[in-house]
Amino acid sequence: MSLAGWPRDVPASVPECPAGWVVAPPDFVGVGAQKSGTTWWYSLIASHPRVHDVPGRRKELHYFDRFWDEPFGPAEARKYSSFFPRPKGGVSGEWTPRYMVDFWTPALLRESAPDAKLLVILRDPYDRFCSGVTHDLQRRAPHHPIVTDLGVRKCTYRQQLRRMLNHFERDSLLVLQYERCRSNPQGELSRTLQFLGLDPFEPPPGLLQYGANVTEGTRYQPEPRVREAFVDTLSGDLTRLLNDFPEIDPSLWPSCEGLG
Repeated sequence: MSLAGWPRDVPASVPECPAGWVVAPPDFVGVGAQKSGTTWWYSLIASHPRVHDVPGRRKELHYFDRFWDEPFGPAEARKYSSFFPRPKGGVSGEWTPRYMVDFWTPALLRESAPDAKLLVILRDPYDRFCSGVTHDLQRRAPHHPIVTDLGVRKCTYRQQLRRMLNHFERDSLLVLQYERCRSNPQGELSRTLQFLGLDPFEPPPGLLQYGANVTEGTRYQPEPRVREAFVDTLSGDLTRLLNDFPEIDPSLWPSCEGLG
């Protein structure tokens, strides 16, 4: 097996700070989950008149990815703020879905942005799994079980969120459901803006319609026995997730069928 052709997510470059703007830690950070509408939701937030980006800055900074084998100290924590210039009174943030997956990231995020509001969108685990594996295979991932193993790990939502909450208070985390965002985008956007301390507003025409970063092409559809094994593997984590986060509606997730 070779990983040589599988693209890596490269951390972004530090943008220039326009004259008169300030830099500070982000006001909000989206931490998950991959293939759960995060690009769409970030674009809605970023369209708010108080939210500011510098030209060319990406939604996903992947700032903490490399620190699994590189040193991290106060200088690296301070540098994170350099990615968030904004005018005084403005709001800035990012959304990198793998932040809640990488076990070393929550502590580094807390050190770098202790007051940030955290956002996560969760999607039916099996649906997210199939979409995520499709996405990876389309990005030249090897045709190897490691791809599905990673896909399962990205669906252990409860484990990931509890690890994040070892470093942040519960009221600093907003848990959204992908399916609710799709069926009631204006209502869930209002919830999101209230959580971020932003006034209600009307997004640009058409932006409420889902369609950002949609995976196209042939979708990965494992055999029924693989689905059964997936649900069995995730059942414990999923049961604990529903107990810890009662705002999640299990009726929207077929993966929850049969859980007692």
